[in-house]
Amino acid sequence: MMDRRVLLQILAYIGVSIAWGTTYGGIKVAVESFPPFMLAAVRFLIAGALMILVFRAVGISLPRASDYRRLAIVGFFLLSLSNGLLSLAEQYVDSAFAALMVNTAPFVFVALTAISGHRVPRLAWLGLVVGFSGVLILVSPQLLGLLGSEDPPDPTFWFALIALIIGPLCWAVGSFISNRNPPDCHPMMGAAWQTFFGGIGALFLMAVSGEWMREVTPTAASVWAIVYLILVGSFLGYVCYNYCVITLPSQKTASTTYLNMIVAILVGTLLLGEVITSQMILGGGVILLGVVLVNLGKVRVRKEAPSGVIPAEEPVAGVIVEK
Repeated sequence: MMDRRVLLQILAYIGVSIAWGTTYGGIKVAVESFPPFMLAAVRFLIAGALMILVFRAVGISLPRASDYRRLAIVGFFLLSLSNGLLSLAEQYVDSAFAALMVNTAPFVFVALTAISGHRVPRLAWLGLVVGFSGVLILVSPQLLGLLGSEDPPDPTFWFALIALIIGPLCWAVGSFISNRNPPDCHPMMGAAWQTFFGGIGALFLMAVSGEWMREVTPTAASVWAIVYLILVGSFLGYVCYNYCVITLPSQKTASTTYLNMIVAILVGTLLLGEVITSQMILGGGVILLGVVLVNLGKVRVRKEAPSGVIPAEEPVAGVIVEK
């Protein structure tokens, strides 16, 4: 009979893969009537408050006073900015395309690691080059438009692409900060407060962008999408992810990224009617190969690190990579 711990690990692994893979489709539906930063504010404030209450009810302690500043900074980069920009981009591009672009974040993390003065193995550098080659393939139809092909360039596509480039950069910065100076609290409670602070940061971005002045007429589909994003994308996703972080090797937890991408593409095509082009298949495959190479480079770093030393790329419990 299967051990209970192993069963929970399998369920958590499947849970985070499905929860965060389907959020791309959920965001696509929600932004049909909700402005992107307003969506992020509503989603993360409610989800964060719910998580804090539930985790306190089961006996998990609140963070120390010194932890809140770090949790707020990381929450702003990972959720307010990164997720807010993802929602902004999904107003103009398909959810499957957005999912492929979001997976460029590990390549930015490699560059940040090198800039900080830590050694990056050659395999990780190779993964970075391969990954960005995949991005070029992904956007090749629009690049040809800029170079004078018959199809004129679409300005909204380039606006969305910029958002999808800056978003993973913000995610990498937030992860980088969290890895270098992790809060000294339970990862579940840390995730809850990062979520709540992400909602507060989204309120600020909503005010700065002028979204608070927009008239919103919610559709039933958008409202249900937000409910799904709160309960499944945030609450269930964080619980499953942090359980994986706590109980599984970091490489197994990181491999949920690959399944997220597959789930996002399936949701986009089967439920939202999005069209998958040959460029997306080829570009996505090359990006995925780049992510694999980067992760293999991290394995090599861990094997070479002196005993007791956490390598530069080692994931730390509590780092949120939600979509």
